[in-house]
Amino acid sequence: MTTQAAPRPTLPTRSAGWVPFALVALVLIPAIAGCLRLVELGGGPQLIPADARMAASPVPVIVHIVCAEGYALVGAF
Repeated sequence: MTTQAAPRPTLPTRSAGWVPFALVALVLIPAIAGCLRLVELGGGPQLIPADARMAASPVPVIVHIVCAEGYALVGAF
């Protein structure tokens, strides 16, 4: 005697292709501000209000900005 397996209910499939783009859109404003700060720390014009702590030791700020932007962009995908 043969038995038939009951068909499994299938979940509706949704396209999640928009999620990385939404995450990148959330990163854009902080990324732009970080780029402006990098330009300022690199000797360019003062584009955003100055902060004495960042001017005193710019290397940690630069590392933080670069790593945070990389993490946010790679993490989106």
